[in-house]
This record gives sequence, C-alpha cells and structure tokens, in this order.
Amino acid sequence: MRLFFTRRFVSERKQISLMADEKSPSRISLCPVASAPEREVHMQYVIIGNSAAGVSAAEVLRKADAECDITIVSEEEYRVYNRPLIARYMGGEIAEEKLWYRPDRFYEDKRIHLYKDTQAVRIDPKEKYIFLSNDDRLPYDRLLL
Repeated sequence: MRLFFTRRFVSERKQISLMADEKSPSRISLCPVASAPEREVHMQYVIIGNSAAGVSAAEVLRKADAECDITIVSEEEYRVYNRPLIARYMGGEIAEEKLWYRPDRFYEDKRIHLYKDTQAVRIDPKEKYIFLSNDDRLPYDRLLL
C-alpha cells in the first residue's frame, strides 16, 4: 500500500494519522504515529466556586498531582475569604487581614488559574467544556461543582 496522504492531529490525547492509499482514496484508516514525539498531557481540573471547600480541593489536587492544571471559576472579584467572619469584620471586631483564607500569592504559588468575577454559564459534559460569561471556553478532564 502506497501512502497517498497523511494528516496528523491530536485526538483523545493520542497522536494519530489519517491515511489513504492511491488506489482507493476513499478508504481511510486511522493509524498510530509511531515516530511522533510523546507530549506530556496533564489532567485538567476545573473547580466552580472559590469557597474554602473549592480552595481546599485545589490544594489536595496539587499535592496529589504536582503537574496537573487547576482552574477555579469564581463569581466574586476577591480571592477566597472567610465568610463567617464578615459580620465580625463589619462590626470592627477583627482586622481585614483576618478575613482572607489564603495569602495574596496563594494561587500563583500553587499554579492555580483563577477566573475572578466570572460565571460558568453552561457545561457541556459530553465534550467536556465549560462556557464562561466572558466568552472563554474551558476544557476539563474532571469538574468539581
């Protein structure tokens, strides 16, 4: 069989080739690309909600998999804070720095991408995408709501 054309693309995290032969170009087969360099593919986790639970989940994921991609989507414009302490802060009982659940550099230090002031408006579980209010589309392998 003589190769008529080859087209490479990534599908389901495996590099494959579409191949057809000169004698019957309508006959196409999918073949693994043996000589293609291996690409590291990391799990993509998306967490909707920047609460104490969401941030704790991100910390556990980072500890379990140092190379994974973690994204948190939050409707709020602030980093994670201790919601039960808001009344005490408003009443002047505690300082503002006591409200924050994690330090300023937490997301950067843990390599967590944070979408602030952004809503997840639609989830496509079949294609594994989340559509955001800012028109971004996030792919995911695992989703935490």
